[in-house]
Amino acid sequence: MKLRKHYFLEEWVVVAPERRLRPHPKVGEEGAGGNGCFFCPGNEETTPPATLVLKEVDGKMVKLAEEGDHREKNWLIRCFPNKYPILSPREEMDVHGEQPLLERGAKGFHEVMVVTPDHEATPLTISLEQWKLILEACLDRCRWYAEHEFVKHISVIENRGRLAGASIEHPHLQLFALSMVPPRILKELPAFRQGCPLCELLPVEEERKERVVCATHHFLAICPWASRYPYEVWIIPRKHSSAFMDLRKKEIEELAYMLKAVLSALELAVPEISYNYSYILGPLGDENYHWKVEIYPRLTTPAGFEFSTDIMVNPIPPEEAASKLRKKLEELKATQRL
Repeated sequence: MKLRKHYFLEEWVVVAPERRLRPHPKVGEEGAGGNGCFFCPGNEETTPPATLVLKEVDGKMVKLAEEGDHREKNWLIRCFPNKYPILSPREEMDVHGEQPLLERGAKGFHEVMVVTPDHEATPLTISLEQWKLILEACLDRCRWYAEHEFVKHISVIENRGRLAGASIEHPHLQLFALSMVPPRILKELPAFRQGCPLCELLPVEEERKERVVCATHHFLAICPWASRYPYEVWIIPRKHSSAFMDLRKKEIEELAYMLKAVLSALELAVPEISYNYSYILGPLGDENYHWKVEIYPRLTTPAGFEFSTDIMVNPIPPEEAASKLRKKLEELKATQRL
């Protein structure tokens, strides 16, 4: 797998032919209990050995790793290398070729994190305690990636639903540790080095209130002023924070609540919705960047105008989206589902 550079822009494309081999399992295919899902309990042997397993043993939460053919059972979370990765630690980092035909190895780590044993789980049915475990597992893997000198940036994402690119329905995250800082982050860095724009916008949005979805002591969730997607949401740490991996216990608890609340409200507001959400992190070691979570519902399809101009068309004003999400949160609280 290779990263190919745009002819004249600082943009890169991963060329990974192996991705065409990704399976799309269906219930009834070979697997424990007739369940063809590779991520369900009983089918652990269909995945590579886990780099991290969280499970309860004698009333205590333990972290384990698998080797060889051994697979842990009765797990709560499993993380393992993607069988069809877009990054590999075995690739070279050096740029090869001559202008304008440049490429480099897609060096890095690409892992899957199965966040619950329950194939049918939703953000609402996943318990708050499980949400905390998900965050703790993410932090554990991110810290491990950061120990490798070649890792410059980490990305954590979920694709929920076929329209969002999910090839397997079982709830799972994907984690990417890159040997380069991605173009999107490089494009944003100058703004953060002139003074943090997120720290500046937080008091403005909180005073206006109309785009606020919900808030805790440490986090604010908003539908951004120039939302590129209908019902787009940002979850932003109130205090300037460049180090996602330094989250403290109380912050983990609040972020777990925010993710459960906002995603549950979104699924209630738009049933059967597909969406992506991402932890948008800065370059490792950069103290200027302010990380956040971004949620991108997939309710519209970019067409010729969007592709040719990079100007998105959003048919739902963020003020309207935030109002509807707030109402759905009130319904969830009123019925004690949140």
